Amino acid sequence: MALNKWIPESDPMVLRRVGKTGEECAELSKVCSRITIQGLHGIDPSTNTRNSDALAKEIADVLAQCYVTMRSLNLDHDAITRRVGVKETQMYEWEAMFAPRERSEPWEPRQGELVRYGDGSTALVLHGDPHAGGWHGTQCMGGSTFYSRTYEPTQQDRKTWAECAVRWRNVSLDQAMQEAGLQSNTPMTGGTSGPL
Repeated sequence: MALNKWIPESDPMVLRRVGKTGEECAELSKVCSRITIQGLHGIDPSTNTRNSDALAKEIADVLAQCYVTMRSLNLDHDAITRRVGVKETQMYEWEAMFAPRERSEPWEPRQGELVRYGDGSTALVLHGDPHAGGWHGTQCMGGSTFYSRTYEPTQQDRKTWAECAVRWRNVSLDQAMQEAGLQSNTPMTGGTSGPL
């Protein structure tokens, strides 16, 4: 690799644009880190703002800065649009790797058994009554939902169910583990009291 001379940027408008864009990206990164630690639906104790609301705001701020920077610096909009399309396709392909897989043999859960019904981290229910081509079931965070597909839960799904049941539905750890189909000595991690 050949060395070359770097000359720092001196144009005040370029410095403003990249400075503001970088600042907003850093704020978005901060919220993403907070979600990793506190969860998407956690509350920032310093602002009393739900993390999902802060994420939406910071994404909007980054997009606004990117749009202004693209126009102000005359960046190639077509090239950026093409790159966005490539990256979106890559991310959808990557996310599809985590989607629940269809079972090759039929799996018919019993009523009250834990099932996964979608690809969200908490798309878990206690299997309920049949209704209109699907079922109604109790969600791990409380309330009920309608779903039309069932997947066998993983061990991590069972742990997630127990953690959410204790945290959001205020059930005992023993009851949560029983609902999840876990043995009482199953090692778990999380912020709940007891072995979770």
